[in-house]
Amino acid sequence: MQTILEQLKIGADVIKIENNGTMSKYYLRLHPGAKVSKIERCATEIALGIKAYSKPIIRVVTEEGLVIVELLTDPVKLVDFNDIIMSDEEGRVIPLMLGRTHDGEDLIADLAEMPHLLIGGTTGSGKSVLLHSILSGIIMSEKNVKLVLIDPKKVELSYYSNIKQLMYPVITDPDDALSVLSDLVNEMEARFKQMSKASVNNIAELKPELPYIVIIIDEFSDLMHTAKKEFPKKLCMLAQKSRACGIHIIMATQRPSVDVVTGLIKANFPARISCRVSSLTDSRVILGCSGAEKLLGKGDSLISSVGYDMIRFQGAYISPDEIQNLCETQKRSRMARVINYFRGM
Repeated sequence: MQTILEQLKIGADVIKIENNGTMSKYYLRLHPGAKVSKIERCATEIALGIKAYSKPIIRVVTEEGLVIVELLTDPVKLVDFNDIIMSDEEGRVIPLMLGRTHDGEDLIADLAEMPHLLIGGTTGSGKSVLLHSILSGIIMSEKNVKLVLIDPKKVELSYYSNIKQLMYPVITDPDDALSVLSDLVNEMEARFKQMSKASVNNIAELKPELPYIVIIIDEFSDLMHTAKKEFPKKLCMLAQKSRACGIHIIMATQRPSVDVVTGLIKANFPARISCRVSSLTDSRVILGCSGAEKLLGKGDSLISSVGYDMIRFQGAYISPDEIQNLCETQKRSRMARVINYFRGM
């Protein structure tokens, strides 16, 4: 790397190298007057010189005065969902089986700590598979969780239409989605009243125990365009206050533009995952920085969250057959399906 920097006339010294898993990290200290922008402009040449499998992702650590150049120096391997499940440890309230970092460590997060998650990525980036892995992991964890699934595309979440964890039938109509969000706002207020009477400030301390509620919205940009005023209003009402009463939201979109991922939504979704996006602008909308436009796709992702310093990971893969088999084991009784049908009317 030092030789390549000198050939490109970039004034920087390599002070440390980390080789873990499939990724190599080069820690650079710039010479006085040297610019980070020159490293960014020469990203392709650096990748060629090292014979990397991807363009470098460049991060600046201002408190240490360093520039970190991350490259994939080995082929990325498929991460099996079942391997991640096997490594899960106790203690997480709502475990999210995300995948494996390029340093070789399994990445399992806790939605209760996030407390809401925003996922972005283009078609073919692995966003939908990641969403299925997250949803399947929640179901398999057998935690006391109820699911609300909103699927404007009408096909992505159809696997889960008969599972017992559903609070409503899978919602595909925008008007029904708004109605359900209104119901959940009422549920949130009712829970706060119950917590106030019991003099507790967290759902975990409440007796009798209430189930956590996880709202999963696939392609929420369709809802944003259908109901530009009502949907963001209801969504932000939930996102601002619902953490303490055990309601959490996961949203995904393949169009992370500024008119979809508004400033208000970003403020209420501190945890974000970006699969590959089409432009630098989209990366900045989702993550607040560049990097997502240089990902490889097919599950290669970046996570930015409380407790995570922009980690790059390979999303876990779960096949359609595995999803169907899982849903078969989680089927509701016939009576529960009838009750849920009328509840959703």
